[in-house]
Amino acid sequence: MPLLQVLYGLPCSGKTSFAKTQSGLVIHGDEFIRDGKIDHSAIAEMIRLYEGYKVTLDTLVTTNKTLEEILRLLDTDRKIRVLVFDVDREVLLKRNSLRAERGSCEASIRNMPFELPNLWEVEVVIMSDNHDVFLSNLKNFCSLSDSPHNPDVKIIRGDSWCLGGTWGDCWGGSGTTPSEPRPSFDQLDTFLTSVYPNMSYLQYKALFNNLIETHTYGYGDYYGGYVEYSYEYVRVEDLYRKMAEMEIL
Repeated sequence: MPLLQVLYGLPCSGKTSFAKTQSGLVIHGDEFIRDGKIDHSAIAEMIRLYEGYKVTLDTLVTTNKTLEEILRLLDTDRKIRVLVFDVDREVLLKRNSLRAERGSCEASIRNMPFELPNLWEVEVVIMSDNHDVFLSNLKNFCSLSDSPHNPDVKIIRGDSWCLGGTWGDCWGGSGTTPSEPRPSFDQLDTFLTSVYPNMSYLQYKALFNNLIETHTYGYGDYYGGYVEYSYEYVRVEDLYRKMAEMEIL
C-alpha cells in the first residue's frame, strides 16, 4: 500500500528541510493556497495522480482536529504516517530570527496551539529529538562508514587521493610518482547546502576547521615500491554536536 506522510509541527520545526530529502512526490501546502486557504481538494487530486508513489505532505498541522479534517478532505486509502516535529518553542523562535527575510512566524510560534496526535487509525512517529531529524536527513545524502580507528564510530568520508609514491624493479631501477590534488568533500557539501541553506559561510568554515580529520594509509610491494593515500572524514556525532552548539539545527 502506498504511503502518505503528513509532516506535523509548528513553523520552523524542520518540516520543509526534512521534506526536501524525501523521495517520491513532495507537496508543500503553501503552494496550494487559494483565497487565503489551502485547497485540499487540489492536493487530493495531485495525490490521486501519483497513485503507487510515496507522497510527503508538508503543511501546517498542529492539532488533532486539524489533522482529522485534512485526512477527511484528502479521502485517501493510503497508509498514513504522521511525522511529528516536536521542538521547543524557544528553539523555534531562534530559528525564526534567522529567516526573517522570508517572513517572520514569531506570533504563530508563540500563540499557535500544539498537541501530539492521538488518532488511532494513523501511524505516529515522534521526531522530537533534533538528532532523529539530523540522522534521517544525513542518510539521504551521505553514505556512513566505520571510523578507521573505531568500528563503532560512524563517519562521513570523502574521496581518497594519492599522496605520491615510489617504484622499483628487479634491475635496480627506481623512481617516484606524483601526488594528486585533494578532492572536495562533495558528500558533506551537498548535505549541508541542501538541508541547511541558511547556514552562513563563516559557520561552514568553522565546521570544517574544527571537525575535518585526515586518515593516511599506504602499502608497499615486492619490488620495493610504495604508495600512500589519504582521505578526509568527519565523525557523525561530532558534526551533530557542533551544529547544535552553533544553533544551525
